[in-house]
Amino acid sequence: MRPPKPPLPFQAEDGKAGTAIWYPIGEVLDYVVSLLPVGAKGPMPIRTFTEFLGQATPADVWPFARLQTGQPIDFFASLRLGELVDPDADCGWLSLTDFLDETSAWIEQQRSGLTVRKLGAAIDVPVSNLPSCLRCGAPDADGHRCRL
Repeated sequence: MRPPKPPLPFQAEDGKAGTAIWYPIGEVLDYVVSLLPVGAKGPMPIRTFTEFLGQATPADVWPFARLQTGQPIDFFASLRLGELVDPDADCGWLSLTDFLDETSAWIEQQRSGLTVRKLGAAIDVPVSNLPSCLRCGAPDADGHRCRL
């Protein structure tokens, strides 16, 4: 067997040395595939959560657990978190698409809860404790030094 031939570059129009060389993408892909070992069967299996996030297709699955806040988290990382993991939550396999959808829903839930907490805190502030003077925050009374 002869080794595969690399793709031939397009001829440069100006013929000068150091100019860019262009290759047809189809020929480059065919060449790369021909360099793979005979027994190679496509992409490597996903072995870590980082590989899952970086290389998974939308249909690939990974095991997940839930924190007490409801956030989906890598199952293997949850084994080190102890009390933070919800002991009543089910662990299961989620596809990349499902994981991203559930994470987005959890983020929206956290944002809405934060907004409610901020609004509730603003309502609970008594009016008498609010400062009157915009410069120093002291109560605005007769003879106040910041009074204009």
